[in-house]
Amino acid sequence: MSWNAGRTVRRAAVFAVLLLAVGCSSSSQQARPAPVAEPYPVVLAHGLSGFRTLAGIEYFYRVPEYLREHGHRVYITHVPPWGTVEMRARVLGQQLDAIVRRSGAPRVHLIAHSMGGLDSRYAISRLGYGDRVASLTTVGTPHRGSVLADGYSRYRFPLWDPVNDLHADFWIWTLGGIKIHSDTAGAVRDLAAMTSAQFNREVPDDARVRYYSFAGRTLGLRGEGVCDDGVLPNPEQVDLAPPELLATALVLAGPDPAHPVANDGLVTVESAKWGVFMGCVPADHLKQIGHLFRVEPLPGRWSHKDFYLGWANELVSGRARTLTAPRRVDGGRPEPLARAQ
Repeated sequence: MSWNAGRTVRRAAVFAVLLLAVGCSSSSQQARPAPVAEPYPVVLAHGLSGFRTLAGIEYFYRVPEYLREHGHRVYITHVPPWGTVEMRARVLGQQLDAIVRRSGAPRVHLIAHSMGGLDSRYAISRLGYGDRVASLTTVGTPHRGSVLADGYSRYRFPLWDPVNDLHADFWIWTLGGIKIHSDTAGAVRDLAAMTSAQFNREVPDDARVRYYSFAGRTLGLRGEGVCDDGVLPNPEQVDLAPPELLATALVLAGPDPAHPVANDGLVTVESAKWGVFMGCVPADHLKQIGHLFRVEPLPGRWSHKDFYLGWANELVSGRARTLTAPRRVDGGRPEPLARAQ
């Protein structure tokens, strides 16, 4: 074969490969699933020491009625505020059963704040609720634990645990909470970084459920790098930690002021990532649910109510299920997300 003939063959081969690549890309785009509406109820799950309402104040402050005003069916769960993940998950499962029966819907969209995300994962994976949950969205959940919980677990005075439990029981039962004996030490232990790896091994994701996550950031940090791998753009707004969370936010930020660790005052951004990481919100752990300053946001400021409404719209419309961002796995390592079927 002459040199010119060989060059012609090589060009033809390269052209064929390019055509094949373009064809595969086009087919992939065409195969991307169209939004399929999932008009299931939205279920809100609270975190550690949480409640349904307290002195007339909702845990998800003004979120349920805001979603209902925009056409969503909304249910609020209430589990033992100071219980272990397993204890809380079993109560959550019972309430999910009741919600499915009452609503007549085959499945629900779970949106969980903080420890509520671990409760939900346990209920789905270990208690078999994957057939009743279409999606789980976690907000500020310590999927890889929090060193703050490690510190409490290591340095607490164990003889005081029964006293703390009785104090928690009195507080909860007086306010009309679930009358299940508290386990304060167990609750905090389940939030610790030192136990998170074992939890993540024993509580794998259910393939029938789509997992999404949001992380919060405060201390005026934008979280460059750790917030940039989300589906949504990293917001320009920043958040200033309230006095109640300033000390813990500084501890989590670490000793190097030149390279602070982005966190929401209780949970780092990296710990909050699970499933499809949607991105960061400019809100500390309390502002994510509308506390402590229960006021309507100023124009241009981040609104927790609009955040929940916008995401509920994405879930119910089916647009959320078309996302193909990298899926987060234990340890924060990304892996390709399987195409939704």
